[in-house]
Amino acid sequence: MVNATSLELGHGLHKLDELANEPGAIGVQLFNYRPEAMANATQRA
Repeated sequence: MVNATSLELGHGLHKLDELANEPGAIGVQLFNYRPEAMANATQRA
């Protein structure tokens, strides 16, 4: 699980970069109480 606000602040981006190199499909579960943070995180992930 990834906190959307943390992604906005730049935390966890290294892990997303690692996941981008995976050969198969992956899943990321985002959570937050702020709709705008969720929207930004989905675009980034």
